[in-house]
Amino acid sequence: MKKLRWTVIGVLLLLVAPNLTGAAVQPTTFTDVQQYKNEIQFLADQKIVTGYEDGSFQPAKPVTRLQAVQMILRAKQVKLNNATVDPQLKDMREGDYGYAEVAKAVELGIVSGRDDGSFAPYDTLTRAQMAKIIVNAYSLDTASQFSFSDVTNNHWAHDFVSVLAGSGVTTGYDDGRYKPNETLSRQHFSVFLARKLNNEFVPATSKATLVKKVAAFENSVGMVMAYDQDGDVVSQGSGFVVVDGFLLTNYHVIEGGTTFSFVDANWNEHEIDGVVKTDKQADLAILKLKETGLFPALAVGPLSSVEKGERIVTVGSPQGLLNTVSDGLVSGLHTMEDGVEVLQISAPITHGNSGGPVFDTNGYAIGITTFGYDTGNLNFAISLDEAKTWITDLKAKSHAAVPVISFRGTPVQQLAPGVALDLNIALPDQVRKVVQHPTKPVMYMINDVDYKVTEVNYQTGDTRSITLSYQPQDMFFEGGNLYVALLKQPLNNYRDLEDQKGAIAVINTNTFVKEKQFDIILDPGSIVVDSHNVYISPGSGQHIELHAFSKTTGVLAFKAGYYNSVDQIAMHPFQNKMYSIDDYNNSIDVVFLHDGQFAGSMNLHHMYHKYELTDKSVFSPDGRYLFNGSGDILYTTNYKDTNLTLAASMETGFTSIAFDMENKLFYTSDGFYVDVYDYETFTILDSFEMEKGMLVTDLVFRDGFVYAVAEVESGKLVETRLYKIAIQ
Repeated sequence: MKKLRWTVIGVLLLLVAPNLTGAAVQPTTFTDVQQYKNEIQFLADQKIVTGYEDGSFQPAKPVTRLQAVQMILRAKQVKLNNATVDPQLKDMREGDYGYAEVAKAVELGIVSGRDDGSFAPYDTLTRAQMAKIIVNAYSLDTASQFSFSDVTNNHWAHDFVSVLAGSGVTTGYDDGRYKPNETLSRQHFSVFLARKLNNEFVPATSKATLVKKVAAFENSVGMVMAYDQDGDVVSQGSGFVVVDGFLLTNYHVIEGGTTFSFVDANWNEHEIDGVVKTDKQADLAILKLKETGLFPALAVGPLSSVEKGERIVTVGSPQGLLNTVSDGLVSGLHTMEDGVEVLQISAPITHGNSGGPVFDTNGYAIGITTFGYDTGNLNFAISLDEAKTWITDLKAKSHAAVPVISFRGTPVQQLAPGVALDLNIALPDQVRKVVQHPTKPVMYMINDVDYKVTEVNYQTGDTRSITLSYQPQDMFFEGGNLYVALLKQPLNNYRDLEDQKGAIAVINTNTFVKEKQFDIILDPGSIVVDSHNVYISPGSGQHIELHAFSKTTGVLAFKAGYYNSVDQIAMHPFQNKMYSIDDYNNSIDVVFLHDGQFAGSMNLHHMYHKYELTDKSVFSPDGRYLFNGSGDILYTTNYKDTNLTLAASMETGFTSIAFDMENKLFYTSDGFYVDVYDYETFTILDSFEMEKGMLVTDLVFRDGFVYAVAEVESGKLVETRLYKIAIQ
C-alpha cells in the first residue's frame, strides 16, 4: 500500500514539476496534443506544465484542485516561504504534500476551503472553480455584459465567470453555454492560463458573435422622435436607456422640437415627459420617460476600456430602419478643441443613427454615435465619459424627483399678425447697430447702406435722422450724447498703425445735432465711452493697443493691451472696467479704470478655448454677469480666479438680448424665436416663434413690452421693420 501511495503522488507531480527526478520530460512537441498546441507549449516553455515520460501531455486528463493551485503559483512566480495564515483545513496538515502551496494560496486570497472545512486537494476542478481561482489570483475586475445561458445571475460563480469573459480568458461554447459544472481538463486549464499570461492567445471576438450578442440589448435602444408645436416631426434619431426611465441621445436630435416620444424595438411609441439635461457643446441630452420599469438600462463603460483597432458594434435607426446593428473598428481616439473626447469608428453613421450606443467587445456602452461623412469612412462617437456625472446623479434620485426643464418653450407660441405684433415701423435697410436710450422710449441705429444715424420713438412712431461725413462703424450712448465711430477707409487686417485713420462724431440726443467731431489715429473697430474718455479697439491691423481719447478734446489719453482686429469691447455698467472680446481666439482681456485713467489689465488665459465665444457680449444692467451670444453666462468680478467663470448656460445662443430687471426677466432671440428667461434661475419660461420670413436682429424692452427690429421678406425684397411684441 505504501508503494501504491507514492506512485499516485508521483503521477500528480508530473503535471506541475518539470524534469522532477527524471519522472517527467520536456519534449519540443508533445505527441498527443492536437488542439491548443501553442498555448500548451508556451506554458511548458515557462516550466509551468510538463509532459509524461512517454512524451505525451494527456490533454484530456482532469486537473485536480491542488494541481491548479500549483500551476497558478508557478505562473505568478510565488515563493513558497512559510504562510503567515493558518488555512485551518481539516484534510491537510503542515508537512503534507501540497500543504505549503495551498496555505500560500489561501493567504493570498486565491482559494479558500469548502463549507465543511476541507480543501479536497485531489478532487477534480470544475470550470466554475477555475474561474474563481484565476480571477482571484490576478485580481481581474472587467466584467462582461454578455451572459451565458447556464450561469444565471444567482449562480455562485456568476461574477467570476463574467469577469473571466470580460478579460478575454473564456468565450464559452458556441451554443451560448459556459458549462460551469464540467470537469476541467489539462488542455483547457492550460488554454485559460495561457490567455491570461499572454494576450496573443486571447481569441478575437468574431464579427458574427459580437453582433449577435449586442443585438440582445436592443430592448434598451430605440428611436427618438421630435415634434414641433403643430405635432409635425422635425427630427428623428436614436436613443438608449442609461438609467431606468431616462434616455440618452444627441442634443442635435431634439433641437427644434417641443415634444418628444420614444419608439421601442417592437415599434411601440412611449411618451417622453421632457428634457432633463442638455449640453449643446458635447451634443448630449437626457430625456425623461413618463414611465419606469419598461426597459433595462445599458451598462456604461469608460473610454479607457477600449484601444485603437478594437472591434465595436453600433445600434441605431438609419433612415428610420429601427435598431439596425452595424460593426466596425475603433479607428482613433481624439480629444476635440473644446475638450470633448470622441471615438473615430469605421461603423457607418447616417441620418437616424445619431444618438445610438457604441458597444465594446464586453457589451459596455462606451460611446454615442454623433455624425459621419459620406466619403473617407469618417464616423465619430462621443465618449460616454462626458455623461458620467449625469448618469451618476440620476441613479441617486427617484424618477419622480427628477425635474424636466423647458426646452425651446414647450409648447412654443406662434406670433400672429395683429395679435402679438404691433407698431410696424419701417426702418433703414441693413441696420448695423441699435442703441437704446436709458430713460426714453427711443432707440438709435446705424446701417451699412448710408452715413445716417436714425432716431426712432417706438411709442409715437416718430423718426428723425442725421447724415455724418463718414461711414458709421459703431456707436455708444453716454451722458445724453451718442458717440459714433467713423470709418475713413475700409478695414484691413494688414494695415499698420501709422497708416490708419478715423473719426469720432458726438451727437446731442436732445437736439439731435452733431456737436463735434474729432479725428483719431486709428481705424475704429468697437467703441465704448465713460464719463472721461472714448475707448476704441483697432478695426485694422494686428496686435495694436486699445486707444483712449478724451471725450472733450479728442486728445489721446492712454493705450492699453494688444488686440486683434475688430474685437468687441464692452463697458461695465459701473465704468470701472471694460472687457475686450476676441471671438477668434475665444479669449477675453480686462482693462481696469479709475477716474478715466488706466489702472491695470488682466489677461484671462483660462478663457482660451474654454467657451465658444461669439462677438455678441452684453452686461446685465446690475453688472453681475456678462451674457455671451454663445449662451454662456459669465460672472464679472475683480478677481482673476473668479472673473468670467461660468455662472450658467442658456438653452440656446442668441444674437440679441433685452432685460426687464423690475420683473427679474430677460429676453433673447436667435433670429427665429424670442425666448423668455427667469433672471434669477436662468431657466427658460416661454418661447415665441416669429412669423415665417421674419428674422429678428435686435431686441429692446420698455414699459412691459418687447420691441424687435426684424428683417422681413417682402416679395423679392427684404425690409427692416420695428415691431412691438405683446409678451405679458
